Amino acid sequence: MAVKIVMPKLGLTMKEGTVSKWLKQEGESVKKGEPLFEVSTDKINNEIESPGDGVLRKIVVPAEAKVPVSALLGILAEEDEDISAIETEAPAAPQKNSEKPAAAAKTVAAKTATRSPDEKIRVSPVAKKLAEEKGIPLENIEGTGPKGRITKEDVENYQPPAMDEVQEKDEDVQGVPLEGLREVIAERLQESWQQAPHVTITREVDVSALKALKDKIKNDRNQKVSFTDLLAVLTTKALQKHPDLNAQFADGLLYRHKGVHLGIAVALDNGLMVPVVKNADRKSISELHDEIGELAQKAKFNRLEADELSGATFTITNLGMEGVDAFTPIINPPECAILGVGRMVDKPVFVGDELLRRSMMWLSLSFDHRIVDGQAAAKFMTTLNQSIEEPGMALV
Repeated sequence: MAVKIVMPKLGLTMKEGTVSKWLKQEGESVKKGEPLFEVSTDKINNEIESPGDGVLRKIVVPAEAKVPVSALLGILAEEDEDISAIETEAPAAPQKNSEKPAAAAKTVAAKTATRSPDEKIRVSPVAKKLAEEKGIPLENIEGTGPKGRITKEDVENYQPPAMDEVQEKDEDVQGVPLEGLREVIAERLQESWQQAPHVTITREVDVSALKALKDKIKNDRNQKVSFTDLLAVLTTKALQKHPDLNAQFADGLLYRHKGVHLGIAVALDNGLMVPVVKNADRKSISELHDEIGELAQKAKFNRLEADELSGATFTITNLGMEGVDAFTPIINPPECAILGVGRMVDKPVFVGDELLRRSMMWLSLSFDHRIVDGQAAAKFMTTLNQSIEEPGMALV
């Protein structure tokens, strides 16, 4: 019996994927469970196994083409089996990502006026007001009224020069399409920003005690831990007390998790990846240190598995090493919140009546206001702040 090969749904928010490579050619035999093709999504290639035994009779979607989830990619059947009924269901072959559609024909030619610097611009009051509202400089508009007067219609019909025309005049400008990791990042962040009403709250915290604890662990136990490791543990504990932030939202459904699956943003030369520490709430500081380090190394050498990039319920992103104090991190969908970490700065701070030197840091929490209220987010930050200022030996 013929089997349809379709684009799999590899994550809660996945809506489409790219067939990066077919591992079998048309006419080749394949066994169930044998690697059949690769799908590129969420910044990584995923090897997809054959859903059954048979012959790859037809490849409907070529390599490098992007199609929606559940779209027909190919047909698996016996060598002499009739597959005409399934073939009629196949849509027209999609374009490869590398094939860019031709530019649409211009319906109205862009008219840019050429005037001498001291030439008076004649314009009707209505046209002047409309141009101001649209943000169009009057000197750019060619008037068609008496003596070159700019009319309301001239403003309404004005179109700026197309980018290709600008590039012809400026050889230093070059349009480059987004590809690979950068393209995936652009799509996911645009989707997040457009769909989730982001709210960011910030708080300055005293990390002096946490800094001292880090040094104590190193000296007393000869155990190497980073500030990120300690912050990951404290964040995990705070999320357990505030489960509304340890969640995912996709397709109108809210998924609450008992375990904390912590995403740690890793900056690369060509973009950002967020490997995931699964069940971070069940791991010790040393275990978190080892796993975070291992995932970061795998990310830098592009060796992460698909499972290591999916399933996060909360993400931490750190820009402190670049001298950033506070910022507005964008939520990594389908998560509900993300914590931004700023730089550590020593400054004089009043503690009671005393002016002391303390190590201070800004934390920035962005959350999806559809499902997390401001008060709930603020309470999470209060809990996290208290644990940072008084970490105690419970973390060891």
